[in-house]
Amino acid sequence: MATTVGDRAWRASAAGSVDADLAAVWREIARDAPVSRAIMSNLVVFCRRAADNAVDLALPPEGVPIDDVARSHPARVILLYHDPDVPGNAASGDPIAAHVGVLAFGPSDARYGVERIVIRSLCGEAALPSLVRQLILGDVPTSVWWTEDLSGTPPLAALVTMGRQLLYDSRRWRDVRLGVLALAPLLDDPLGPDLADLNWRRLLPVRQALVHAVGSSGASTRKSLTSVLIHHRRGEAALAWLLAGWLQHVWGVAEVGRVLLDPPITVEEDTDLGDDVLTASFEDGLHVRLDDHQVTVDDPLGPAPFAVAVPRETEGEAVAAELCVLTHDMSLHQALRALVDRLGKA
Repeated sequence: MATTVGDRAWRASAAGSVDADLAAVWREIARDAPVSRAIMSNLVVFCRRAADNAVDLALPPEGVPIDDVARSHPARVILLYHDPDVPGNAASGDPIAAHVGVLAFGPSDARYGVERIVIRSLCGEAALPSLVRQLILGDVPTSVWWTEDLSGTPPLAALVTMGRQLLYDSRRWRDVRLGVLALAPLLDDPLGPDLADLNWRRLLPVRQALVHAVGSSGASTRKSLTSVLIHHRRGEAALAWLLAGWLQHVWGVAEVGRVLLDPPITVEEDTDLGDDVLTASFEDGLHVRLDDHQVTVDDPLGPAPFAVAVPRETEGEAVAAELCVLTHDMSLHQALRALVDRLGKA
């Protein structure tokens, strides 16, 4: 029997009875008021859990705003608790435990429900596709949300290549170099997923401000990249390096057309930035500052100092927005390729 609390109902399940158990949960949650089934995509959420760690499958993982995402972007959520350290010869692809549930949102006269399937797996990487494939719906796109630090838990190719999109947050990276190199095989795979980085979204106002400043200056000296010093506050190294990779790709070309694999970009942590997230100082005097509210630009060769507002959004809102886009972000891929060239030699 399903357990119902408010607008949430769930029950224990098994590999062969997920659909039947979901149907029972739908009937349970619809007893008090009508509820519509809403599905825009499949969302596979990867959470690393050691094989010997106990997990309450009825509760969402701590620090992962699945409910907020589902409210804005209804999807069939397949939450996968997996231990990538399980030997590759582990034979069974069946989960050792499963739960199914429905979350209902909206007013009583216009409720919509979102399905959640929670799987606790104990199998090798090669068995993951067969485990997940039987749970996803074939008539909607599939995205994989990697909630772990890619520098410590690299993406499992067998899983992430099942999706059209791989969503992650480089702000979680403890080691930027290892995080970038973990993505390198996917960048070289013509059939690999489109990458979507929540941290890259935060850099958009900076990139827009720089494009405006450089385009307005008309200075011929900016046809190629000048020396740049990027300072960032603690915990924002990935954001600073993403900016460095983008600058390297966009302006790191000499006048003769020779690509500069090592343009003069320096990235340093600065504990005295105050409210600033990062700053970028160019050799020709252009100076950019990013804080939590705006980007400010001071350019002696261009327009008067100006500011660009920084949009305010929660992590759940950012994830939902990326799930709605489903396009190939060429700028992100090119920035990452530039960082692979630069950091791969370190």
